[in-house]
Amino acid sequence: MIERLLGTLHPARLLVASDFDGTLAEIVRRPEEARPLPAALAALRRLREVVGTVAVISGRAQADLERVLDLPGVRLLGDYGQGGPDPAVARFRSAAEALVAGIPGARLEIKPGALALHFRESPEAAAQVLEAIAGPAAEAGLEARPGRMVVEILPAGWDKASALRALVSSTGAGGVVFLGDDYGDRGCFEYLARLGVPHLAVGVASPETPAEVFAACDLVVESVVAAAGFLSALARAARRRGRAGP
Repeated sequence: MIERLLGTLHPARLLVASDFDGTLAEIVRRPEEARPLPAALAALRRLREVVGTVAVISGRAQADLERVLDLPGVRLLGDYGQGGPDPAVARFRSAAEALVAGIPGARLEIKPGALALHFRESPEAAAQVLEAIAGPAAEAGLEARPGRMVVEILPAGWDKASALRALVSSTGAGGVVFLGDDYGDRGCFEYLARLGVPHLAVGVASPETPAEVFAACDLVVESVVAAAGFLSALARAARRRGRAGP
């Protein structure tokens, strides 16, 4: 697939973008403990030398994403690429805190533009968390979006697909690769399926994500380790293609 993608496309015109948690880094009990795989970091650094644009698009706060990724030259788009605090989220915070207090094992993460209700320590609480938060969030003009042992509360329209679409437009990319592992990445997969340029939508499978999330993917790899392997293979192929000339 990689060779076919680069067959008629020079790497200088390629945009490579990825999610962070569950894609570049293993999902861990507490998000603040997550770290990217060394192999994934090395691959992104090599890609930055040979392709047009490398980006990481994440629901993490921008400052948090910059803390865990030291990648000069790589575009880091936290807060779903939307940026900045959102007043509706700030107003909803106290209601979210009260709701979480009534659910054993649930924990609230506060970000500038979103709130995240984590229940990894009590996975049986999934339905209870979503049921408790969805109605009040909608009344506040916000979306409650399920993920891997988390429900995120965020403004309508804040999604990775919008950020990816803006990147494609601003860079004039002639080809796109995107990697992701969760519900929030599905829009990116589906966007690429409709995009009229060479592309690869790569899903990173896990027992926590149903297969339907990856329905629009061109390739599904089995783990974060395999995703790092894919990025490494892409970097090697792009370097060879670049040396071969136009």
